[in-house]
Amino acid sequence: MKLRSRFAPGYEVWGRLNLYGPLVALGVGAGGGRLRHTAVGELRLEPGASVIDVCTGTGLTLPYLAAAVGRAGRVVGVDRSPAMLAGARDRAMSPPVELMEGDATALAYEDGTFDGAISTYGLTAVADVEDAVDEMVRVVKPGGRIVVADVHFVNWPAPAAINRLVTAGLRPFNTWYTDRDFPALLAERGLRVTSVPTHRAALSLTVGERS
Repeated sequence: MKLRSRFAPGYEVWGRLNLYGPLVALGVGAGGGRLRHTAVGELRLEPGASVIDVCTGTGLTLPYLAAAVGRAGRVVGVDRSPAMLAGARDRAMSPPVELMEGDATALAYEDGTFDGAISTYGLTAVADVEDAVDEMVRVVKPGGRIVVADVHFVNWPAPAAINRLVTAGLRPFNTWYTDRDFPALLAERGLRVTSVPTHRAALSLTVGERS
């Protein structure tokens, strides 16, 4: 799996130094943190359900998922980085959470394994994002939901125009922020798509339901 960010060689270092969480918080802002909770709600998980968190990083979304499915459910957090997964262990309550080192573009699960799939601010770093979306759709059961939260430029407490300028200034060093059209990507795969308002221009929340 290729990463978009030019900071990607330091991805493992971020995990080892516990810098990933603060860096994500800096980029997505308080509203981005709250959006994780909203994103999990959009999965409409029942107690006992199963869900995969793709590009889980240090597991910031895992507690919300665990609360949604309960101890009888199953939550799998997947990431390519052992250091990130080590940082996620404190959030991986077992049961229902399990962590798996793996590639978002080649998930090690059978078709239709999960009731839902989610990625919060992770797919923005994946270069071959279409393959990752294909995999998320593949491992979800018919009738299940795929939810993607993304950040398109820094989400600081400033006007969007200023945040866009700051992001443009970071481009020589970092290509983390994208303008990917996740509603289109999910619709192209035959899902029923809803774009959920986020009230922050930097953030998007896309829900796709399998038929």
